[in-house]
Amino acid sequence: MEQEVHDGVHGEMRLAVASSADTPRAVEIGKAAMKILEVMTHRVRTIDIVPGKTFYDVLMRGWEPGYEGHLQVGRSPPLSSDKSKTHFPILKEATGVWELKLTECLLRLVDEAISVRPMRLQCDRTFRRAKAALFPSVPYEQMLFFDDSAWSDHCAMVERACPGVVTQRTPRGMQYDEWQRGLHKFADARS
Repeated sequence: MEQEVHDGVHGEMRLAVASSADTPRAVEIGKAAMKILEVMTHRVRTIDIVPGKTFYDVLMRGWEPGYEGHLQVGRSPPLSSDKSKTHFPILKEATGVWELKLTECLLRLVDEAISVRPMRLQCDRTFRRAKAALFPSVPYEQMLFFDDSAWSDHCAMVERACPGVVTQRTPRGMQYDEWQRGLHKFADARS
């Protein structure tokens, strides 16, 4: 699956993560695992590891360098256990932490300005342009969501709250046939 994205089989597909890991330690472990699991390419009867390419590298493909707003892991605020209410709206906007950092920076500039009102208007305009250029929104209609939760039906929750997202349950963890089924459902929904 990740090897197909790495190899460009699906064009410019970008991946994101919406995990409701339930403890800070689980979040830490999940993020660390992304950076050590290597990408494998499958050939007939063999599996080749792509040296030096990790799952994290594949997750970063197509996103601005250093930006991690598409990696929504955990359930500490602003996230929660309900991905449809927190993770997906954040992914839709694709701004995450960078937006907060830019906003803080702009507010500092505004507070230090002598003429606060005109400066705030100028900063707001500049911020909106910068945000649109750096963090284009990802409409729900362009999202395909896989989920393996055994205790909550996140797929149904996301379908109800985020119209347009195509979902695929993976109750035994992500299997290749479920990956293919999800891709077909996504293609069918777009045709």
